[in-house]
Amino acid sequence: MAKRYDIKVIGMTCSSCSGRVERSLKEHPGIVSAEVDHQSGLAVVEAIDSVSRKDIERMVLSTGFELK
Repeated sequence: MAKRYDIKVIGMTCSSCSGRVERSLKEHPGIVSAEVDHQSGLAVVEAIDSVSRKDIERMVLSTGFELK
């Protein structure tokens, strides 16, 4: 069963920014789905049970953006 996480991302200013975060998340085998919106600064992520919120936060931070 997948868990849903709403992650606030700081610093995305365009669709290219949100696309970078979204692609990075989707590359991880434990991510079921990811939708990232630069206007709201929200990443909505569904992940398998073995992927924690901290794991997702590390993935986002690795793209160069901050978390709120």
